[in-house]
Amino acid sequence: MRMKLPHSDPTIPAEQSVEHLRGLDVPKGALILGVSLGGTVAAKFQEADRDDLKVIAISSPSYADGVVLYRRAEHRLAFYSSHDEVIASCVSE
Repeated sequence: MRMKLPHSDPTIPAEQSVEHLRGLDVPKGALILGVSLGGTVAAKFQEADRDDLKVIAISSPSYADGVVLYRRAEHRLAFYSSHDEVIASCVSE
């Protein structure tokens, strides 16, 4: 399923998207793939509430818009591109 999270409206903070995920019936062990801030939101949901989830974050920052990741997760993959203007300064080629 592909969903539009609340933070896709720039007037809504990403924290509300994390809360939105908390309100869904996400199956145990599900895989969530998120791009950009969506990956950060998915990773925060995993970190704070759902260690059972698998997350793939693509070109996602480790903090943005009030959402901060504090630890690595065993079942999380992160892919970055040195061509992404937002994170280019944090990625080496």
